[in-house]
Amino acid sequence: VKGKSKTATKEQFEKLKAFVTKTAREIGKEILSGKVDIYPCANGKDMPCAFCKFHSVCGFDKGADSYRQVGKIKDNVI
Repeated sequence: VKGKSKTATKEQFEKLKAFVTKTAREIGKEILSGKVDIYPCANGKDMPCAFCKFHSVCGFDKGADSYRQVGKIKDNVI
């Protein structure tokens, strides 16, 4: 998205849709192959575990385990 525009062009949206579809397929293949690591994403100070209702199932320890830091995805990656 260029400039101050907060909307994507049809071409940008199609690229984003393809990126999300590819990423979802990759994650699905990993899950089906048995890779189910407990490794939640964090974005700066936003910690997902604060809102998650499944802590008792996953057992992620905020004090001992680490978060995977993510940020904004650059346009050239998509």
